[in-house]
Amino acid sequence: MIKKHSSNNFNMLTNCFTNFFSQVMTVKPMSLSQMSVAKEVQFFLFDSNAINKKTLDFLSEKHLHRNETLTLHQRKKPQAQQEFIISRILIKQLFINGSDKSFHQIEIRFNKISLLLEVFYLDKRQPFSISLSHSKGLIFIAISLNKVSLGVDIEHMNTKRDVNLLAKNYYHLTEVAQVEQRGVDAFYRIWTLKEAISKHLKQPIVTTLKHNIFEQLPLLSYRSGVYKDFDLSFVSKKTECSSINNLINLFSPQDFLNLFTDTTYMDL
Repeated sequence: MIKKHSSNNFNMLTNCFTNFFSQVMTVKPMSLSQMSVAKEVQFFLFDSNAINKKTLDFLSEKHLHRNETLTLHQRKKPQAQQEFIISRILIKQLFINGSDKSFHQIEIRFNKISLLLEVFYLDKRQPFSISLSHSKGLIFIAISLNKVSLGVDIEHMNTKRDVNLLAKNYYHLTEVAQVEQRGVDAFYRIWTLKEAISKHLKQPIVTTLKHNIFEQLPLLSYRSGVYKDFDLSFVSKKTECSSINNLINLFSPQDFLNLFTDTTYMDL
């Protein structure tokens, strides 16, 4: 017996297809020194590839908590170390803007039980909600002072991949049909939303892959956009994030260096 979709379900899916492929989020340059954490969910983007190794070593020594330094040494790949250092410094700067707090007094920990990034100041947890993603050096952050469940993802769109084959191996049939119809953009949009959903729900990506994303999305608050050849997505509960700013604040490497440059490494 074939189960028929109600007209409401059909309309919901149709609207979801339309919203799903729209570029709601926009990227705008913003000064890091002028930004701080607010109750509203905010989005930040930074290209860590512009920071050289010598500068990274200086920043890690000067601004990382001793426990963060131990975690850093567990990262073997240079790009993973680069993303770790810069992401921690960005989050700390957003936390201390307008205050006299010291970077060394702040520690960012990953809670392996709750699968959450947590901010501690003088070993006391702060009321932050954070989700973090990175791809090929680009760092994408969602942060709020409210206690909300956030999920973000950023992925570099590789046009040389056989996305139809990958979709058939990993995606729901409804999702496969969209990839076959719309190509690479659809494949990566589905992927970033699935990753964001996984982080929001605190579940493995293999679990999310089993589900039809177009049936999940109408029940969630979600946003997506494109920056250069990267796809970005955000997911949270509708009840927690009824009003979300669609702006992604882009910090420039020069602005970052100006903020953290002193006479000890002016030549970096």
